[in-house]
Amino acid sequence: MAKTIKKAAAGAALGATAVPAVLVDTCAWIDFLRNAQGDLGDQVAQLISTGRARLCGVVAAELLQGVKTPKEAAQLQMLLDRVPSLPTVE
Repeated sequence: MAKTIKKAAAGAALGATAVPAVLVDTCAWIDFLRNAQGDLGDQVAQLISTGRARLCGVVAAELLQGVKTPKEAAQLQMLLDRVPSLPTVE
């Protein structure tokens, strides 16, 4: 999974263009992080590789709430460091 994040992030750096960003919901991130064969996770990987995937504070908080192991925490931190976050306005 960590290789997937690194590879997708590298692709984003190479091919960033003016395409619309996509705010990815928590359930899609969970599928990406936990299910190697999930269709939803594959779509998230594609969004990351094209530089279109985005997080927001609420989604990040929900993902952090679900962390169960130090390995999951490290993987999630890598994701949070590489995927841009959209501001949340009240």
